[in-house]
Amino acid sequence: MADVKIEQELTLSRPEVARLLRSLAEGLESDDGEVAVRLGTSTVELSVGDRLRCELEVEVDGDEIELELELTWPTSRGAASAAQQDRADEEVPTAAESWAEPAPPAPRSAPETRTKPEKRRSSPA
Repeated sequence: MADVKIEQELTLSRPEVARLLRSLAEGLESDDGEVAVRLGTSTVELSVGDRLRCELEVEVDGDEIELELELTWPTSRGAASAAQQDRADEEVPTAAESWAEPAPPAPRSAPETRTKPEKRRSSPA
């Protein structure tokens, strides 16, 4: 069971969500790592560690798309051991920086057809 759990569900416009994400990003980029999260009429101040575990999940279910971003870090900045940091390094995708850059849209053309199957090469074991 969590020590503290605060949840809020809102319906926001795209520009409102962009402002929320920008505010979080500015706090994460700050030298002190202090992030203020507004929840209704209250604000929760978070002290974010230097190393975070980041999980990004996209789920398409029928006519709804869910994008979930989860950030996790130790409660004290010195609490992360070298083993935890090594594990965090392994879990971070090499293209993590590209998450901030939108991918160019795929061209909308007719699907490519192939007249003969591709040959698969076995990789050396």
